[in-house]
Amino acid sequence: MKYLVSWMANRNDFLEDGAAINAEGPNSRLQRFFFQPRAYDSHLILYSTPNEGEMAHRLVEHLRGQHPERHIEQRCLEIADPSEQRQIVDRQLELLASFKEDDQVEIFYSAGSDMVRLAWFLSTQLHKKKASLFTFGQKGTNPEATSSFQPIQFETDEPYFQLRSRTSAMERYQKNFYLGSTLQAEYFRARSIASARNISVLILGETGAGKELLARFIHEDSARAKAPFEVVNCGPLLTSQELQSKLFGHAKGSFFGAESDQEGILAHADGGTLLLEDIGGAGIEVQRQILQFLHDGTFRPYGSHETRRSDVRIIATTNNDLFDSVQRGQFRADLYYRLAVVTLEVPALRLWAAREREELIDFLLTHIPKKYHIDKPKLEVAPSALEKLLNYEYRGNIRELEHVLTNCYIFVRKTIREKDLANKFRVYEPPTFEIGAWEAELIKKAFRHFRGNQTHTAQAIGWSINTLKKRCEVFGINREDYH
Repeated sequence: MKYLVSWMANRNDFLEDGAAINAEGPNSRLQRFFFQPRAYDSHLILYSTPNEGEMAHRLVEHLRGQHPERHIEQRCLEIADPSEQRQIVDRQLELLASFKEDDQVEIFYSAGSDMVRLAWFLSTQLHKKKASLFTFGQKGTNPEATSSFQPIQFETDEPYFQLRSRTSAMERYQKNFYLGSTLQAEYFRARSIASARNISVLILGETGAGKELLARFIHEDSARAKAPFEVVNCGPLLTSQELQSKLFGHAKGSFFGAESDQEGILAHADGGTLLLEDIGGAGIEVQRQILQFLHDGTFRPYGSHETRRSDVRIIATTNNDLFDSVQRGQFRADLYYRLAVVTLEVPALRLWAAREREELIDFLLTHIPKKYHIDKPKLEVAPSALEKLLNYEYRGNIRELEHVLTNCYIFVRKTIREKDLANKFRVYEPPTFEIGAWEAELIKKAFRHFRGNQTHTAQAIGWSINTLKKRCEVFGINREDYH
């Protein structure tokens, strides 16, 4: 069987009143120009939610009336959240899996949002043998005479996506950075997004979680990899004028000190990627100009009337609830939805499994000497110190943990012990009045004072060495941790 699959285009398949069918709408044209010449057996028209069922039914009935001999049907994919890329991909994968292996499925790519088009790209890559994408090829002004079938080949001149051999971006990152299962899920999603040349991305995550690293990965795994990757922080350190000048450039005389025309980062990054850090800190005027650039790729240098153009993918990051800023009127809703075509979220370190946090510590202990050219063997970690490292919350996430371990490389000779960690790792515990707890704390205090010396510790407490050893066994205390 050969199938034609397309989305119902709410705006274009119907006239402005929403009642009459648009004869020049995409699904009408698919029936008129492609169904018979492409020898389709069936046309499947998709829609997102049950409340669109009545419109889909009217469209299908109209097309059946126009072409009574053809098989045309509707199907709801039941996508609860049309902004959730993973859900759209999952529903489209379920649809493609429902076809038989020897079926041929040709999907009209152009109808739907950027999110839907990206999802088609991702899902068809997993069903290449039976599924392919196409769009209208237009020449001249007469659609009746000039509409043609144009396959999506994913080559460099395709306006949305590029299919290319993935060289070593993922391999490099797995070698140079720890990508456990928690992070890997987002990196595999990012790898798919990298193939979508013009899709903007919003990356969420706390400070130090690795948002910039994920953005760099998208750039380096994309066809833009050889072009510049630029980073601009939109936070409060820059005034609105300074941020506009930095991003868009400025004209001579536009402000005090502007002694010549100056090119901005958008112009410099042509062909590449621009990372806007802390996008929520951008002022309303800057937001407006970023929105304009996302809309048509144009911008104006500060103080200039000249419109310029640049081909740059925008990736934005935030560690705040940007949607909350939208609701409070501090961030433009239209810009939010433009940026959040795809949303990735880097999980906080404290949410990782304990096994992954331990693997990360081991990874960092191996790589820190290489990164900072420290001529020292890999440090060991005493059990009590490892427990503290694993249980700390790390509000600064991976960056904070790396700084802690780097500090240890500077001041510790061989083994990191609890005493080598900063005071913040000594978590407050409520007082206990059990004799055993006091006894254990007394032993630890003496060991810390005498740097693990058994003889001096036993003498100070008033025990024999054998008694000290037995009590240490009871409380699980290892004197080696206090050397």
